[in-house]
Amino acid sequence: MKKFLSKAGWLLLIIGAVSYFAGDALGGALGVVYSQNESMGYLIVGAIMLAAVNWSKHAGLARWLTMVVGLAGLILGIYGFMTPDMGGPLGVSFEAADNVILSLIGAWGLWTVWGKS
Repeated sequence: MKKFLSKAGWLLLIIGAVSYFAGDALGGALGVVYSQNESMGYLIVGAIMLAAVNWSKHAGLARWLTMVVGLAGLILGIYGFMTPDMGGPLGVSFEAADNVILSLIGAWGLWTVWGKS
C-alpha cells in the first residue's frame, strides 16, 4: 500500500504542480483546463499521500488512506462523467481527462487494498 501511496502521490503532485504553474500552456497543448482550486487539490492530496508514506510507521494508516483515496477517486471520477458541472460552485471543472485520471487512481487504490490476497 505504501507503493501505491508513493506512486499515486507523486503522480498527483506532478499533475498539480504542472497545472498550477503551467496551466495555460497545458490547456493549450492538451485542451485540458485546470483551475487553481483543482491544482491545489491535486497538490494537497499528493502531499498528504507522500507524507503518510515517508513519516508514518503505522501500517494501518497506509491501508486506511489507500481506501479513502481509492473510494474518493472512483466516486468523483464516475460522478464527474455523469455530471460534468458538479464542481461549478467550487470553481472546479471536471473534464473527461480529470474523470479518467480520478477513476484510474481510484480503481488502482481499491485494487491495492482488496484485489490482492
